[in-house]
Amino acid sequence: VPYGHWLSINGSPILDKKSRANGGIIVFRDITMRRQAERALRESEERFRDLAENIREVLYIQDARGEKLHYVNPQYEKVRGRSCESFYDNPKQWVDTIHHLDKARIVKAMESRIETGIFNEEYRVQRPDDEIRWVWDRSIAVRDTEGHVVRMVGIAEDVTDRKAMIQELADKEALARLGELGAVVAHEVKNPLAGIAGALNVIRARM
Repeated sequence: VPYGHWLSINGSPILDKKSRANGGIIVFRDITMRRQAERALRESEERFRDLAENIREVLYIQDARGEKLHYVNPQYEKVRGRSCESFYDNPKQWVDTIHHLDKARIVKAMESRIETGIFNEEYRVQRPDDEIRWVWDRSIAVRDTEGHVVRMVGIAEDVTDRKAMIQELADKEALARLGELGAVVAHEVKNPLAGIAGALNVIRARM
């Protein structure tokens, strides 16, 4: 056997009529390729877990209807305020935590992704402490050999701070425009008032 190969060894005795072992059969099987494949798979899973558990977004894998959860990373607990274990126990928790003003729209979008294989929505979630967080949720389909959607792999990003910053910038811009408009209005009003004041001064002088 070449150096560095893995072997599987199986043996069984050869028994005589009195059930005494007078020989045996030993089978050697080269399992090097299988061991290499197992090692490659294990390394791939470790790389995936290292990546998944250290990103800022919520990474999840679930079935197309959202009725079974295959994987979710720890970031779920930071965004939704609930444990990953509770999500595994109740996969519908994903929908249950959506704010009531957004729930109907998101449920409809989740139903359509079974056909389209695409989900790209922004919505609010409500944590157990009643804090509201905005998430941007995107997922793509994993299809079987017949083209049916069997799983959705997605990323949900907490965009609450980003939306607050955008809103703050929009408010500042609106105030700046309002200030510019006020200056224009003041100028337009001041001109005719100056004329009226002058006329009143003339009338007062004559009186």
